Amino acid sequence: MLRSGATPAKRVSHALPYVPKRLGSSIGGSRSNYYNEYWDRGKKAQWDGGEDITDKDRYREMYFDWAMDTNRAIHPVRFGSVGHGRKEYRNQGWGEQLEFNRIMRSICQGNYLNLTEEQMRAGHLGYMSEDDEFLTREEDEFGETFADASVLYRNEILADQCEGRPTYEWQVPAGADRYYGYKSVSSAVDINYTDAINENDVYDWEPSIEHVPMTAPHIVLVNRSTDAKLILCSINDIPEALDKVPELDTCALMLGADTILPAHDSFLSATNRMETDTFQILAGWSAYMHFFATFGCPYWLGAATAFQFYQNWLTPIHILNKRILRKCREKELHVVLGDWLTPDWVEREFHVSDNDIAAIAQRYNMFGIGNHSAHGMYIVEGNMLKAQWYKTLIDLELRGITNRKKKLKTLENFEANEYPQTYAQAVQDKRLDVFAHTVNNMETNCAVVGVRHTTDITKELALKLVQKRLIGDIPVSVPLQYYEEHERVAVVWQ
Repeated sequence: MLRSGATPAKRVSHALPYVPKRLGSSIGGSRSNYYNEYWDRGKKAQWDGGEDITDKDRYREMYFDWAMDTNRAIHPVRFGSVGHGRKEYRNQGWGEQLEFNRIMRSICQGNYLNLTEEQMRAGHLGYMSEDDEFLTREEDEFGETFADASVLYRNEILADQCEGRPTYEWQVPAGADRYYGYKSVSSAVDINYTDAINENDVYDWEPSIEHVPMTAPHIVLVNRSTDAKLILCSINDIPEALDKVPELDTCALMLGADTILPAHDSFLSATNRMETDTFQILAGWSAYMHFFATFGCPYWLGAATAFQFYQNWLTPIHILNKRILRKCREKELHVVLGDWLTPDWVEREFHVSDNDIAAIAQRYNMFGIGNHSAHGMYIVEGNMLKAQWYKTLIDLELRGITNRKKKLKTLENFEANEYPQTYAQAVQDKRLDVFAHTVNNMETNCAVVGVRHTTDITKELALKLVQKRLIGDIPVSVPLQYYEEHERVAVVWQ
């Protein structure tokens, strides 16, 4: 009902503009027809406005039209089955693309020729890329120990297989050091940032009789060319050195760039956020079980909570690194993280493990078969029980159970054992080369150098080996190589 003097409002039409109906159109048709709309290569793709391959081309079975009048229990992935399902779908296109996927999977998998174990052994075949120029298992020295292999073969095995890692993985993110209060934090690639610096293999250091007011064992080195001074000590003695050595400007630590700065920001900083979340879950359930459960908190849950708290906040190495880096911030020192990046040397150890395993298998007259040899799968002629027994012996030896050796402690033991004896030990020994190379090239007037242990040697022996490298008793080849305008970096053997 209108008020007096009011005029009726005009009706506004909201009808869509006329669109002519065409077969298969998602607008004019009764339903979206997948094959006309998305698969026809002569038409523009709906989602990206061009003829590029889309997700609907890569995974067509995911876009099955469930609105079609058919039995929904028969899915197109069942095309390969016999019976009514195949009969219904054999002429509708799904079978064609699913058969193509099956063929491609069979071609792209290892041993696509379906060879038997005997055929692969006779032909020395394994799962290897067609681009590999160095076929490991076809070499005459495959199965030889590291000590018995030639230098050229050692270097080929230890070489990086992917032309290094991106350089930024070796670095602290730009500005993160200043954000957390450091004067600067540099890694090995930051110190050796140019080819001229990186290729410097002159180690002009000599021992000094200068006295440093430290009670902990240490070594003082002086550079004959620049008069720079290094105080070498164990990483555990770095806090004392930072307090007692005057005129320091640099602290070089045998740590990698994977030393996360937020985890060392304060004494309350946790190892990582995931471990913190796990502790919160365990602590919450422990509190709930203690206050509300009938039988109280189980002992195993409380022990798990305590262990998680210890692992995330109270491990000795974590607390030690927090103390060191806190003093570096307070004294405004340049921090150098000169160790080999941990994920990189772990990956390199995994790469060379096949050769160490083969050396053990050679001793037992076993044959590593294809890619399984990296996982300890072997064949012994004629006796499967004997093969399983030898495989057990190899597993015990690789895990250090039957050949458990203590870390080397003295130079006499180091020389008597003719270290390194395996490819894995060669990787660990290379960590000392990378660290010594970085310390030699850093710009400093007076620096404290903290050395830590490796997998095979103690920190005391590592300290002496780093000293021998710096004074030239142990020759060090250039350990770093850059690729593609310094966008990638790798550790190399020369």
